[in-house]
Amino acid sequence: MTTFIEINRKDHAQARIVHAASSALEVGQARMSIQKFGFSTNNISYVQFGDMMSYWDFFPAEDGWGRVPVWGFAEVVESKAQGFAEGQRFFGYWPMGDELIVEPTRIDDRGFTDGSAHRSHLAKAYNWYYNVNMFSRTGDLYDTQQMLLYPLFYTGFMMDDYYFDNNDFGASQVVFSSASSKTAISTAFLCHNRGLHTVGLTSAGNVEFTKSLGIYDEVFSYEEIDKISLTPSNYCDFSGNRHITFQVHERLDDNLKYSMMCGGTQFNESVAGIRASDSAKSAQDASSLDIEKGNLKGPKPEFLFAPTQIAKRTTEWGREGLHNRVDEKWLLFIDNAVDWMKLEDFNDEASILKLYDDVYGGKIDPKAGYVCRMGK
Repeated sequence: MTTFIEINRKDHAQARIVHAASSALEVGQARMSIQKFGFSTNNISYVQFGDMMSYWDFFPAEDGWGRVPVWGFAEVVESKAQGFAEGQRFFGYWPMGDELIVEPTRIDDRGFTDGSAHRSHLAKAYNWYYNVNMFSRTGDLYDTQQMLLYPLFYTGFMMDDYYFDNNDFGASQVVFSSASSKTAISTAFLCHNRGLHTVGLTSAGNVEFTKSLGIYDEVFSYEEIDKISLTPSNYCDFSGNRHITFQVHERLDDNLKYSMMCGGTQFNESVAGIRASDSAKSAQDASSLDIEKGNLKGPKPEFLFAPTQIAKRTTEWGREGLHNRVDEKWLLFIDNAVDWMKLEDFNDEASILKLYDDVYGGKIDPKAGYVCRMGK
């Protein structure tokens, strides 16, 4: 028997627990027991962009439902794949559940690629699984940091690298929405360390925490967008809230050099003193109309798909070269993160289902790292 949490693809607020019989392995396949995974607003972004970015395609479910991708650790418990032994442990991209059948290919000491036919058209970065023996540090704390922060940091590295690769589009300042989110923190950490002036935008209740991180030169609430300095700037949008995007573009106007869409954390959460109910929806719809009519000041927002930059740098630097560059910055980042992140455990399917409901509903503690185990 295997267990998954699935999301209604037409109504993302509706989630369910599904139990099913485990499938028998075919030759070339292996069964992975998912030991633990992290959960954050990043996973909600996978839900929000599930159809547009093909995130639902990784772990197929019944028509109309989707299995949320998560990052975590799994162990090989059964194998019919040559050169792929039981007992090995891997870090990577799993469904929100307790099991995954993979078809290991390109196996080496560093890990393997899932060569399952239904994943062949998907981003290679998400099909690769790391052998835990390759990591620089070991132990429970490092495993937890790896699971909760590494995928977000890796994305942040690519975002910062994309700016760097484009000479920062001539900007000296970067503005971040949802500045208390972990991917924003990762990106801001790297931009700040490169000497860029970093500005964080967050809800009023998260201002003090965001300031305490020491990676933002300035932090403002969403009510204070008019305080952003009028200097050549890039905008890094992690909120997905068009009303905020519209305000930032209005404020910076010709000073805005590049507007990057990075995720969607505030689909259903309190922003600028209004909830995403009728009044907020009206404001967002108005902003959407202004954007569609071409009335948005500054450059048109562009969605950055991190695997595209990963593929570019892998070609230029090689897989080992890219890993070493990320790892160098990653070790600096987690030495900082240990001071602010607190861990919370969810050890059964019912509590994990409620966690999804809470995070989707905007009940988020920015300091928390949510560690999930489905019970196997």
